[in-house]
Amino acid sequence: MNTKQTHVPVSIYLIDDNEIMNFINARLIKLICPDTQVFSFINGWEAIAHIDSQEVAPSMIFVDIEMPIMNGWDFLDVYQKKFSQQWDETSVYMLSSSVSEADRQKALSYECVSDYYSKPITAEIFESLFFRGIAKSA
Repeated sequence: MNTKQTHVPVSIYLIDDNEIMNFINARLIKLICPDTQVFSFINGWEAIAHIDSQEVAPSMIFVDIEMPIMNGWDFLDVYQKKFSQQWDETSVYMLSSSVSEADRQKALSYECVSDYYSKPITAEIFESLFFRGIAKSA
């Protein structure tokens, strides 16, 4: 794993009701780039409320499918309708324990979704996505 830091300000949103998974993923992200701001939300509604109050788009969003209050599909519906055009530089990834091809295809049918990954995501995938995102924004 490459731990080379970058001076590009990066923020990542983790949307998952599994707080342990959020903690582990946040730690992996911080190992890759310690200066990254990581925000965790336990449902889509919390994330939408936070996004609504922000003027600067996050670099990446990782969203789970199955969550209480507002699941990942509902989050994507709202995000795509309300934010995806103004935040077109944000990469949105579906991150789920589901290995269903139907879920994968549904996720990829959203214009705002960059890709779909099954949990647990590896440090190497985070690193690849992180540096691809920096290259995209440079």
